[in-house]
Amino acid sequence: PERFARICISNTALPVGKGANKMFMKWAYVTSQQFPNWGMVFKLTCRVSLSKEELAAYEAPFPSEAYKAATRVFPKMVPVTQSHASVEENKGALRRVFSRWTKPFLTLFGDRDPITRDAEKGWLKLVPGAKGQKHVKIKGGGHFIQEDRPDELVRRIIAFVNDNPLPAKLRANL
Repeated sequence: PERFARICISNTALPVGKGANKMFMKWAYVTSQQFPNWGMVFKLTCRVSLSKEELAAYEAPFPSEAYKAATRVFPKMVPVTQSHASVEENKGALRRVFSRWTKPFLTLFGDRDPITRDAEKGWLKLVPGAKGQKHVKIKGGGHFIQEDRPDELVRRIIAFVNDNPLPAKLRANL
């Protein structure tokens, strides 16, 4: 934590074994296991149309099923049950890092994300550094907000960085 001057998060959570919504469970245990290519997932989940080239870029790392092992396993690694091995690690991170984080912390979540819907509320309650920041639910932003609303996302991140400059002692080390 000491290496970071500020944090901005978007459409994310740190699960601690309390379950997940239906959309996440469907993605983790059905969609991620069955989709033949990842370009199709982005085509169906982005709120905007992606070009053939953009879809091909998402597909490029996975030229065959042999390259998709991690994408099939990762969703099941999200700790949605109390018995999951990562629950205690995540609880520890929330307790030791985020509940004590007083440096600037910004949430930029999409208002159309069915996976992390309302997850920003937990961050806003937990993180002291979230107070006084310009948190936004970006209109029309789905889970892949970087595709759905890239200009607004980048504009708000740049504003956050500019509104929360590095402390002088950190600037001196650059």
